[in-house]
Amino acid sequence: MQQLKKFKENMRPMVQNLEKFGKADLTLCLSKQPDLLKLKSLCKGRKIPPDCRPELWKRCLNVVGKPDPLVTWDGLIDMQEQDVLKEDCILQAAKLKLLEEDEEEVARDMEGLITFYCKSRGEKYRSSSGFVELLSQFIIIDLQLSEVYNCFYAMQSKFLPRECYREGKPFHLFRQLLQYHDPQLCSFLDSRKIPPDLYAQKWLRSLFVSVCDTDVVHAMWDIYFLESDPYLVFFLMLVMVLNAKDQILGMSTKNKSSIVDMITNFPSQLGVDDIEDFCTLSQYYADRTPQSYKKEFQPFLFGSKITTSDYISNSLCLQVSVNELLEANEGIRFFLVDCRPADQYNNGHLSTAFHLDANLMLQAPSEFQTSVMALFATQQQAIDAGSNAAGEHLCFIGSGREFEDQYVNMVVANFLQRGTHFVSIAKGGYAALHELLADDLKNNLRDHNPKGCIVCSPEAGISSEDESHELSKGDLSPMSAPMSPKTRMVDKLSNTIRSRGADVKERLGRLINESKPQDSGDENNESVNIDTWIKRSDVIRHFPCSEITVSGQMFSSYILLTMTHLFILREIVDKNRAGWAHIQSRPHLSSIIKITSKRKHPDLITFKYGTSNGEEFNVTGSQRFLIPNSKQATKRIKERILKLME
Repeated sequence: MQQLKKFKENMRPMVQNLEKFGKADLTLCLSKQPDLLKLKSLCKGRKIPPDCRPELWKRCLNVVGKPDPLVTWDGLIDMQEQDVLKEDCILQAAKLKLLEEDEEEVARDMEGLITFYCKSRGEKYRSSSGFVELLSQFIIIDLQLSEVYNCFYAMQSKFLPRECYREGKPFHLFRQLLQYHDPQLCSFLDSRKIPPDLYAQKWLRSLFVSVCDTDVVHAMWDIYFLESDPYLVFFLMLVMVLNAKDQILGMSTKNKSSIVDMITNFPSQLGVDDIEDFCTLSQYYADRTPQSYKKEFQPFLFGSKITTSDYISNSLCLQVSVNELLEANEGIRFFLVDCRPADQYNNGHLSTAFHLDANLMLQAPSEFQTSVMALFATQQQAIDAGSNAAGEHLCFIGSGREFEDQYVNMVVANFLQRGTHFVSIAKGGYAALHELLADDLKNNLRDHNPKGCIVCSPEAGISSEDESHELSKGDLSPMSAPMSPKTRMVDKLSNTIRSRGADVKERLGRLINESKPQDSGDENNESVNIDTWIKRSDVIRHFPCSEITVSGQMFSSYILLTMTHLFILREIVDKNRAGWAHIQSRPHLSSIIKITSKRKHPDLITFKYGTSNGEEFNVTGSQRFLIPNSKQATKRIKERILKLME
């Protein structure tokens, strides 16, 4: 609570100077059917009298004058899940501290309303839905049953995000917000395999009813409804976690469940007097967050259900639209980092952009580090000078072409691993920027050259960067002579694979799960001592490396080669577990159907897993690694595969 207490100390003089709030003032205002802005202004910094709350909530939820939907209900309570719902309603009513006769009536009313809601929407009731907790807060204030239902329905559509379940989209978004404002804390939780849904699911699906006292929930909902911003709940959750940062990091030696329990119960410490400052602090963080995510996520987090892409879960960090990037915003000033190759940057870029070639990270690591230091120095100088290019918020921009932007993701991941705050990516890259400024490229972009610009001339800047080391063709080295002994070895391997394709395919059916790389969040990954495993008698070779995930994150790892398998060990990022690693995967050597590299980055190696049948390959998974002296590593692995196939 340290951050919240400090904030409250700063706010106390302001709060003490507010006029005493009169119940009559609000009652009079509500009777005149005011707009939300007027209500918000009148209520700001003041506690809402309980007698005024029912009318205030109806106004905020826009249900005043709505028809009674219950007239269409046949009154039948006959869902398949009825017994579960009834029990949940009885348990929730018991938590409300009502008189016994009132408790029974409230339980019956809740069961009826939720039954009608589920049947009218064709939904199955689940205890994890949060329906009972949410409805209970409306039913205990002075509202008619039809008004209770209308308020509950309006809240579900406007203020409660969909997919409030394990690995749901709201929790992917929340993790990105946490990473944006505190990458260190986010990284710690990631390293302990504690995704947000483990601790925040109860918060979100019940809007804190399940973890806070009723008077605290009502005070929080007063502000939430008046703000009329469904995304505010994400920042309420964010402040909950940020306030617990010292406690969380201090539990580095504790087990996972202890950390989860501590975070989950943190909101229970809030009192009514904390809420005004708590919500103001949440709004402070909301104002210091790029707003593009709202437009991207609104269609599938709130409102009508639609089919959506995996935009949230596949994004490395928050994405910012190029429109927002160019807009002047008092709360957010961006420092733009252009990560395209030099030839692309020199043929068109924004005048305020700092150039950081993503290729340097692999081609010249020391030069890359020097450039990063120059970036931070330039950023600080621009801030101190009040330059138009100044900004605490780093936004990285690539070309907009997927095969190139994978390296931009690696750069972004590097900054996140450094603990850099306020990191985002420009959505669509230079291509989207070019389209937005197309009306006057000469004046909007510096050094724009249509002949060399990759948007004006799509063929510009494209090179045959992909160079494959394949088991079915080529050599161990892309530059070797076609008829070298090594080539004959690979040809032999190719023929072996083709002739035994059917047998291999059948055998791999049992191995396919081992071949697929395990997700970094898999809490069942086995932990092992690195030195002990390297010295195992069955380990032929080991290769220190960095594993690169799909999103571009890099993890210090080891590849261990045995007679029949590769073992991929990822170092555990925890000072208390130095020298230990998780076994990320253990693919059988016969499941490796391709080993590829890049012409520009020969140490960037991709292992592709799957089955083969003659000339056809069925790729079922892949892993990328940055392996020093990769030629030696791939040679040893291929030799072992060949012997296995003989």
